[in-house]
Amino acid sequence: MSTPSRPSALPTRCLTVLLLGAFVACSHPGSDAASITGGATGGTEPPPIVFTLDDMEGDWFGQLIPDSVARDVRNYYFTVIGGQIVESADSSGNQWTSIDNISLDFTVDGAMAANIESVLVTNNMVLTAQMDDSLSTLTGEFSHLNADGILVEGSFVLKRSIGAGQFNANVLEGAWKGNGINNRGKRRFIDLTLDVAGAVLSGQMVRPIDGFVHHTYSAGPGNTFAYTNDSVGRLDNVQITADDGSILFFTYALIDESGTLMGGPGFDSLMGSGVASLSKVDSAPAGQ
Repeated sequence: MSTPSRPSALPTRCLTVLLLGAFVACSHPGSDAASITGGATGGTEPPPIVFTLDDMEGDWFGQLIPDSVARDVRNYYFTVIGGQIVESADSSGNQWTSIDNISLDFTVDGAMAANIESVLVTNNMVLTAQMDDSLSTLTGEFSHLNADGILVEGSFVLKRSIGAGQFNANVLEGAWKGNGINNRGKRRFIDLTLDVAGAVLSGQMVRPIDGFVHHTYSAGPGNTFAYTNDSVGRLDNVQITADDGSILFFTYALIDESGTLMGGPGFDSLMGSGVASLSKVDSAPAGQ
C-alpha cells in the first residue's frame, strides 16, 4: 500500500485555465435556457428551469471512471453545506476537507464547476458537470493531478444521496478479493469474506510471487466493516485482527451503492501504510 512523495505542483494558471475552459463548455447560454426542459412544439412553452446554489446542498456519490482503462475506477463523494464543498474523498486514498482550497460555482442553467486543491501536498481535482432537471444527478468530467505528478482524466455520474440509510449494510456481504500496495510498491493479494452485517468470516493476505500466506483472518470480536456515514458509503477506522495478532487497518474505506467495489487507505502490521482495493467476487468489475 503506497504513500507517494511530493513532486512539483501543476502551475496554478494551468488548473485555472482547465477549470474555466471546462466550465464554459458545460454552461448553457442564457438565451437557450428553455431548451433544458425539452421545449414545446406548440402553444405556450413551459418556463425555463432556474437552478440555484441551494440545489447543490447535501451529499453526492458515485464513481470516477478514467478515460484510460489502465487506471482504476474509484468510488467518490463530496458534501455541500452552505454552498461550499466541506468534504470530498475517493477510494484511492485522496481526501479533502474544509481546510483545503475548494471553490464551487453553479449557474442558473445548472452547470457546476469545482476546483479542489490540497494545502498539504499536490493533490488537485477539477470537476465540471451538468445537473439534470430532477435535481438528482450530476453528469460530467474530472481531471485529477496527484502527488506523483500523474494527471488522470475521465467522466462521472454522481447521485444525490437521500441521506442516512442511502447505503444498505447488506451490500457488504460476500467474498471480496483485491490488492494492497504499500509505500514501497510491494503488492499483496487480500481476500475477505463478510457476512450480512459486515463481520469478517474468513480471509487471508498472500504474497503473489509464490503464494506464501502472510496472514489468515477468522471471525472474531471487532473484525467488522461498519458504516460511519451511510449517506455516502463511508467506513472509518476499520481494524481487522489476523489469527497471528497482526493488524490490517483501513483509515477509511468507501463502497459503491451496489456493493461491487470497496477501497481506501490504511496500513498492515507487516507491509506498512498504503492503499487497498477490493472487488466483490460474484459481481461484475466496477465500471463494466
